[in-house]
Amino acid sequence: MISRRSALSGLLAGACVPMLSRNIALAAQPSPAAPLGNEMGWNKQWDEQLLAGLLKQMNQAYDPAAQMSSAYHGPDYSYQSALRNTTVHPIRDTFE
Repeated sequence: MISRRSALSGLLAGACVPMLSRNIALAAQPSPAAPLGNEMGWNKQWDEQLLAGLLKQMNQAYDPAAQMSSAYHGPDYSYQSALRNTTVHPIRDTFE
């Protein structure tokens, strides 16, 4: 089952946020003073780190001239577009 936290951790794997595997989270024994977010020991600080990483990644992709998110479209073939090696502005990503 995919949860909000596992989806965010998957999205942020390359965004300077340490991603913890399920096995590490299950094996970790939280201290009694640490607040528990759920039975696996998830806490508020991890949520804050994931959200901060996601916001940083989104800010880096923002193009103020176009007022949209931008992305690099590489040289690979795509049946959907003839664009190659250029910066594009994905509408779906901007709406999200």
